[in-house]
Amino acid sequence: MTLQQSGNVNGPYANVAAKYNSTTGQLSTSPTGGSTGFYRVAADLPGVSLGAPAVTSSNVVVGVKLP
Repeated sequence: MTLQQSGNVNGPYANVAAKYNSTTGQLSTSPTGGSTGFYRVAADLPGVSLGAPAVTSSNVVVGVKLP
């Protein structure tokens, strides 16, 4: 599972460093520069679903549900 970020919804997207917490099911990364950012997750496992992203003062957090 790889978190990717772009400043434009249509890309191009680039991989970003992210941490996955298997206990909470959350994927988090430090926000990149700019006021607008789009994120997506690339996974090699079918059926992965994402929750709504949340932005804190230090992280962008996305809930991840694995099948």
